[in-house]
Amino acid sequence: MTLWEKHQVMPLDNSSIPYRLEFRSAPKTPELDKRIAAWRDKNGEPFPERDLAPHRVGITGITSTGGISVLNCFGASWAQRMLLSDPKVRGELPENERLHILSMVCVVRTSDDQIPLSFRSEKMVIYPSSWHGSAAGFTDFHPAMESGSPLFQTFLELEEELNVLPSHIRSMRQLGLCQHLATISLSAIEYLVLAEVNLSAAELVERANTAKDSWEGKVHTFSEEKVLEMLKAENFVPSGAAAVMLALGI
Repeated sequence: MTLWEKHQVMPLDNSSIPYRLEFRSAPKTPELDKRIAAWRDKNGEPFPERDLAPHRVGITGITSTGGISVLNCFGASWAQRMLLSDPKVRGELPENERLHILSMVCVVRTSDDQIPLSFRSEKMVIYPSSWHGSAAGFTDFHPAMESGSPLFQTFLELEEELNVLPSHIRSMRQLGLCQHLATISLSAIEYLVLAEVNLSAAELVERANTAKDSWEGKVHTFSEEKVLEMLKAENFVPSGAAAVMLALGI
């Protein structure tokens, strides 16, 4: 069994040329729309209006134009994301309505060649008590549409989760795209990035402890050799494993 099979993830693209986001009309999803309208929370309440507006980025595929890879995107609502990520609902939808949501994972390399990984809290709904990349998050719709690039989300998540600012970043390299294969996260397609920073491992951990979203997971730093051992023995979020593997050339 390969590490890709172990972590239930598949590489979709390994281009280092920055992707361009192109937004189109959202696909028609009559069956998904019915389920969203019928959904009720534990108090019998439907989705609030704010959850029906586009806040995330959906992705329908990737095309190449003039040597540039274009991600074909649309505005996805939080309600769509929730139901698309439910394995039972997703399995009952027609194939053309099993849409994907674009997220990102960044792997950081410190100035002393250590790799920070986040250990997700046991309170997390998906993949609790598992290792992840250095920073990760869903792609926000409005900034993505305005910038035409998924890269802005990397800067945002690095600051929110690690307290790493743009001035700390020496270089940033796109690693590609991957798709989750695990049943609980089939809706996820992830944008993967490697960032090299001018902070030592100790400095980065100190900053991460005061980050806005530090509650999501505890950050630890490891050598490349140790990370390779962990990939073989530990549980990872699929996209976190993919980002680490591509960053290390696996």
